[in-house]
Amino acid sequence: MFLQHLRHKPIAVAAVVLLVAAAFLPSLRNGYVSDDFALIGRRDNILKTPHGLLQLVTNPYWWGSGDVGARHDLYRPLVSATWWFDYQIGGPSPWIYHLSNLLVHLAVTALLFAALSPLAGRGVALAVAALTGAGPAAVTSVGWAAGRTDLWAALFMVLFLILFQRVRRGASRWYLAGAMISFFLALTSKETAVMAPVIAWMLMRCRRPDESDRAPAPRAFRSYAALLIPLAAYLTVRWAVLGVLGTRISPTHEVSALSFIPKLPEQILRSAYHAIVPLHYDFFSELIWSEPGQRNLLFILGWIAFLTLIGLIVIGLARRQLWAAGGAWYGLVLIPVYTFGQAWAPISDFYMYTGLPGLWLFVLDGGRVLAGRLGFARFVEGKRAAVLIGAVTIVFAVLTFSRLPVLQSSMSLVQNSIRREPRSANAMIALAEEYFYQGQDSVADEWMRKATAARRDDMKPWTISARHYLEAGNANKAAVFVDTLAVRGRNSAEAQALIARYYYEMGRCDLAVETFRRSLRQDYPSVATLFDYGMALICVGDNRTAIEAYETLFSLAPSWPQAYANYGLALENLGRLGEAMQAYETAVQQAPNLAQAWESLAKASLKAGDRSQAQHAAEVYFRLNPPADRAQRLRELLSRP
Repeated sequence: MFLQHLRHKPIAVAAVVLLVAAAFLPSLRNGYVSDDFALIGRRDNILKTPHGLLQLVTNPYWWGSGDVGARHDLYRPLVSATWWFDYQIGGPSPWIYHLSNLLVHLAVTALLFAALSPLAGRGVALAVAALTGAGPAAVTSVGWAAGRTDLWAALFMVLFLILFQRVRRGASRWYLAGAMISFFLALTSKETAVMAPVIAWMLMRCRRPDESDRAPAPRAFRSYAALLIPLAAYLTVRWAVLGVLGTRISPTHEVSALSFIPKLPEQILRSAYHAIVPLHYDFFSELIWSEPGQRNLLFILGWIAFLTLIGLIVIGLARRQLWAAGGAWYGLVLIPVYTFGQAWAPISDFYMYTGLPGLWLFVLDGGRVLAGRLGFARFVEGKRAAVLIGAVTIVFAVLTFSRLPVLQSSMSLVQNSIRREPRSANAMIALAEEYFYQGQDSVADEWMRKATAARRDDMKPWTISARHYLEAGNANKAAVFVDTLAVRGRNSAEAQALIARYYYEMGRCDLAVETFRRSLRQDYPSVATLFDYGMALICVGDNRTAIEAYETLFSLAPSWPQAYANYGLALENLGRLGEAMQAYETAVQQAPNLAQAWESLAKASLKAGDRSQAQHAAEVYFRLNPPADRAQRLRELLSRP
């Protein structure tokens, strides 16, 4: 294989790392995009405090972000800790988070060479490191601050592979301890790292291209069994923090492995194609042939190709082929993402990062084997192959450099999506939401109308617009969309919940409760529906049912400070002051700037006779610049004997 007897390897690796650094240099100019605002901007009060680090690593990943729709069954304490450490260096400025991502990516690139050299040879290892490092498929993970989950997971997965190889070659137990720690840290970065031992096993039993007669590595049951310790440790901590080992979804949630199976071939194959032939930047891409109603000949051919590849990989693994181990590596880290509901986009480059080395092993070693079978072995050996791989790497670096500015802002990102998929309803909706965020409601409405025209049966544009105007306090504008939902969304639980929220905002609480109950009969409620339903119940004085609604909400979304504040109010209305104060305290722990909770805690403490706590809560409340009339009323309560 090309460069198999590579000389001057430190210089070669350094050259690759420098090329990758140059390619990703524009990422340092990027701002915040999408999830960055929730994970950094909205947690400023947590990130800047000394005890914020402990809060971040002992709570769900999205804790304190204020993102109602976020998953509350993700636990990634190592990545959570990196947000805190970066903030101590650069504060809320985006550059520090992008620099951190870039440094981790460079480390992954260099370590890939060290990890794969003993398994595939120096030439293949350098090529995989170069193509993974410079490839445009890594743009999202590196250029998007929130993309760091895969970066850190990949870093410790590769480090685990390096150390575990030494263990299998008879190194001291210290290497096994290091491998176990690396595996644990990878798990605390992203859940897909659970596949690391399987990937290591597949790779280490393969024959090297220049050692076709090498016997398979001896079995080392104890070494693999030892990896159960970090896995058990992670699951134990996860259970202690989240109260769940797997996913936390509603009983009738539409996300299930069965619903994703028909889509897997297109997701896996098109993701691989985008990485190998990066014709465009792929932050979010629609499915073409796998959605219900779209399934045609391409759907059948996709399944045939997918099953054929699986069959070839299984045969290759049985024959200890490196290309097969690479293909399995790629699939093992992608399939769990799509089948367990962790994917927020049908197809995105973001999911591939930890599997990219496996994909390039599959391509490079598979190309070598195929060329040998076809009689073209001379074209994949020596200088010809080296020149070809070098040229591809440089082209990839140029493409990466040119695409990183797409992630400079949320607006530049969604505008790029519109340019690439001008008929995509999801792209139109995303652009409209960005205009809503910027306060350009009229422009947003126009894009929502275009999205409705592109997908007439989809009520998403109407529900998003209605929710926006309700949250903005513009009930009159919301009424336009609510009226449409009342006609078109009679069988939609989400539409009925938004109509009920409208009634609540208009002060018609009885009608709101009635409509919420209609929504609940149609489908299991979302956490947003439960939150609004609880407010309506408190409004009509049904505090017991409100408490039940919020307790159901907490089973799905345990980190929602506003919900705890409302929960405390319902408890307080029933005279359960002790429980109410605990709820208020939970709310202010999760959101120290939530004035409503501090005010309620001060008043409840006065009722309970705890003037010291009431005074403390009131002082914090006054520092948050509350409305003058509410602050004055609280001062009057505190002044009473």
